[in-house]
Amino acid sequence: MSRRGVYFVANDAVLDQAIAFLNSFRAHNPTIALCLIPYNDDVAGLVRLAGEYDFGIWSDDDTLAWCDGVSRRFHDRTVGQYRKLAMWRARSTSSSTSTPTPSC
Repeated sequence: MSRRGVYFVANDAVLDQAIAFLNSFRAHNPTIALCLIPYNDDVAGLVRLAGEYDFGIWSDDDTLAWCDGVSRRFHDRTVGQYRKLAMWRARSTSSSTSTPTPSC
């Protein structure tokens, strides 16, 4: 059995685009694990959609804080796009297979 999954980074500022992505993704990939990595703390609308679209929400705040620290080192402020690094940090610290599965 192959283990695979998809991470996506979003917040409520791009809620309409996220819904379009979720509709398309689930139409074509109904069984693949899906995990939201919050771009920032503004994700209440997306969180409400988790059950409908069957996705998890990244909950490792320490890893997100680490990602935000990387952002601050480069930009002197937090830029949420660096939170995508969370998936690589989780993968490098896990002892699972070489194919990442969303760990939400």
